[in-house]
Amino acid sequence: MNRILVVPLLLLGLLALAPASWSGEANLTRFGPQTYDAVASDPAVFSRTFRAVAGPASLVLRSEDGVEAQVSINGRDIVVEPDRFDENGRARVPLTLERDNSIAVSVLGEQGARVEVRVNQLT
Repeated sequence: MNRILVVPLLLLGLLALAPASWSGEANLTRFGPQTYDAVASDPAVFSRTFRAVAGPASLVLRSEDGVEAQVSINGRDIVVEPDRFDENGRARVPLTLERDNSIAVSVLGEQGARVEVRVNQLT
């Protein structure tokens, strides 16, 4: 086969195999997943910081234990009651992130109940 034809064919083959992430979009986890245990009274507050691209994101909680999660992100208080979790045990709350972010989480519920917390962002 002629070398002049091989190079373009090779490039076309590589482009056909290129991953979808080359399209410029990625669904990134900016925080978590972090699991927190529920307590019956006076819950502890767990605080962390994380970085992201300023813009829209989602707070995603997962629990099948009937917990109430209280989350504060950059001073915005979000309370997720047990009835906000769907049939798969997930709750999603839209939010807006900054470059530097703070998150504080506390969980109320039965002893042994847990909630998984993460922040996802499509960039």
